[in-house]
Amino acid sequence: METMPEQATSFPWSWYTEPEILRREQERIFRRSWQYAGHAGEVAEPGSYFTCAAGHVPVVVTRSRCGELNAFVNVCRHRGHPVAAGSGRRETLQCA
Repeated sequence: METMPEQATSFPWSWYTEPEILRREQERIFRRSWQYAGHAGEVAEPGSYFTCAAGHVPVVVTRSRCGELNAFVNVCRHRGHPVAAGSGRRETLQCA
């Protein structure tokens, strides 16, 4: 029969609240690996899209006319505004 330790231990509280720890996690863990954005069924039809975030980066995932999946940073290149919000279906994406 296993015995329980007298005192449980955990990471220091600062590991959960320090901005520098978050920055390091984003840099060293999440930017180096694939991140789940959503299910392909969410963009089943050509022209459909949904938005999400990969860490602190806003992303828009689309299904092209020929059926390919694409993911882009969800920011207009000339004005810095999002090109899409939520999910839906459109012929083109453009900033508001």
